Amino acid sequence: MIIAFKIVFVNIFSLQHNAAIEVSLTAEYTMHTLKIKIRRKSFHLQMYHTFLNIARKAEKI
Repeated sequence: MIIAFKIVFVNIFSLQHNAAIEVSLTAEYTMHTLKIKIRRKSFHLQMYHTFLNIARKAEKI
């Protein structure tokens, strides 16, 4: 009886543990993809601004 209970408890615990690991991994992955998206956006914005600055300087000449 006690042994069976222990096995069930351990199984439940390991399931929860695996689920927690999976959740944290998916959260980590989402954050990573978000960071990459944000970086790409900011990179495009920087390129856009430098392009605008170059265009303005060219207009002045």
